[in-house]
Amino acid sequence: MSIFATPQKDQNNNQFGVKILFLHGLEGSPTGEKSQHLKKTWGALSPRIRTSGLVELKSKCSGQWDSLEYDEIYEAMGPSYSDAIDAVTYMKPDIVIGSSLGAALLYRMMAEGEYEGSALFLAPAISALLSPETIKEGKKILRESTSVWLLGETDQIVSNSDNISIAKSCNGNVMMSPSDGHRLQNAVASGLLDAALLTVIEIFFR
Repeated sequence: MSIFATPQKDQNNNQFGVKILFLHGLEGSPTGEKSQHLKKTWGALSPRIRTSGLVELKSKCSGQWDSLEYDEIYEAMGPSYSDAIDAVTYMKPDIVIGSSLGAALLYRMMAEGEYEGSALFLAPAISALLSPETIKEGKKILRESTSVWLLGETDQIVSNSDNISIAKSCNGNVMMSPSDGHRLQNAVASGLLDAALLTVIEIFFR
């Protein structure tokens, strides 16, 4: 069952005239700090993504995703991925921003041809949640798209080295938020998140 009974048309305008969709993380929500900031500042839409299956799986493996088979992760990810696809289908965004799990969903959608627009990846959990085959396919697809990657310098949840390697393979633009963790709270407060989104927009309009 889709989380979208009908298309959502309540997106606010921004001065650039671009439609922005935000996909929150595993423990995020439409009321979280990044969601609210992007809604207020950019008119972004942030639907609630179903994550209970992945939350249960995380508890089961004590956060050690590499101890699981990718089939098990993908099965638990099913509702989240379906919601992300539905959001793109109904909202038809120009730019999708994904945070952690949301960024992994975004990368997978691009790898599987479900989304072809511009992307902003925030501390993505790509190497933890996606199979090597999906990551390899995504690298080929993303070389032809616009992507910016914003990482927290002191992130202890996802691997910055893995993300930098993937981003470089995709010809992505990497930005680092100093003394910042996985939630990128400093990036929100300092305006670096806004700068990263502006970079995507500038490339989008080039």
